[in-house]
Amino acid sequence: MAGIEHHEDVDAAFFPNLAAHGFLEGNPVMHFVQLYLGPWWAVPKVAAHILLASVILWLPTRKLLLAAVGMVLIYAVIVGHNLLLTGWLA
Repeated sequence: MAGIEHHEDVDAAFFPNLAAHGFLEGNPVMHFVQLYLGPWWAVPKVAAHILLASVILWLPTRKLLLAAVGMVLIYAVIVGHNLLLTGWLA
């Protein structure tokens, strides 16, 4: 991949093929899940997202909605950071 000169911790969930190029998952929980579930690592991650989205939709309190917006913003920063590391965003 263009722009990659050295190994850094990146969110391998966003770029699953980077693990094959020597990159490590930056989140220790997801790193553990990926090591022990192999190709099925995405199942618990997707299940957790579906569960959280369901709770937010069924119990839409102001505090919960603000927390959801905060989580989306944090994830957007992580994705942007990963794009910068890989050279996909210049």
